[in-house]
Amino acid sequence: MIKNLLICVSNFFVKLRKYRFSPGEVLILCPKCLQSKDCPRNILGSHLECERCGRCDVGRLLNLAEKEKVNIVFVQGGRLAVKTARSSKFKAIIAIACNYELAAGLMKIPFKPVIAVKNIISNGPCVETGVNIGEVINGIRIFTTSEKSRV
Repeated sequence: MIKNLLICVSNFFVKLRKYRFSPGEVLILCPKCLQSKDCPRNILGSHLECERCGRCDVGRLLNLAEKEKVNIVFVQGGRLAVKTARSSKFKAIIAIACNYELAAGLMKIPFKPVIAVKNIISNGPCVETGVNIGEVINGIRIFTTSEKSRV
């Protein structure tokens, strides 16, 4: 419950600010658990391995990142996620993860704006999770457009 409150409050304050980053400065940070457990492709090495078959949300996120010209990275584990988010290459982060990983990550990256998007857990933790693509799109809009054009 406290983790959920931290995520909600953090997102609230990020949304209050009027950010205007170029799409190339925004990162969608994704967990590997979004990938279908039956998929033989290794998206950790390169997301270009994804065939975008539609069995999971990975292809939809890749299509979105290409369309919006934002960066996207898939990681396995919170430590690598934090290390990636701390990179000076990225000015704003849209982080997709479970409540636990999001709350832990938010506390480790206090000086960079992060929109936290909770993944959808339907098959148990860390297995074939999903994401509300609309929330990711909203995060991109928060960081890349002016207040007048936000949804």
